[in-house]
Amino acid sequence: MRTMLTDGTYIRIRNLRAAGIIGVDESERASAQPLNVNLWLQIDAGRAGTTDALGDTIDYRLIRQLVLDRIAASRFHVLEALVHAILADLKGEARILAARVDVEKPGALRRADAVSLSMTWRR
Repeated sequence: MRTMLTDGTYIRIRNLRAAGIIGVDESERASAQPLNVNLWLQIDAGRAGTTDALGDTIDYRLIRQLVLDRIAASRFHVLEALVHAILADLKGEARILAARVDVEKPGALRRADAVSLSMTWRR
């Protein structure tokens, strides 16, 4: 019988709605476009499970703001560059051990709901 092991603590932020300039066409760069972001963060929760103290874990409100600020300042042409920049920002948070970032651009492709790109990083 196989024993299930846990490999960490995760925070997931689902469907974070943002707007930023992303794209190559003039029409895409004229104004901010809606984007949806999903984050999976493996974290060092420290002693938060026993102390119940925010200082012992990650404040997900700060993570949300970090992502929203990065997207608001975005002037990237391709999703790859935007997602890479978000991951680079997340690397600055010492308690984040690994991350997956998925950015979805609704309406980017005719006959499709959205185009999305995912990248992962591990410390």
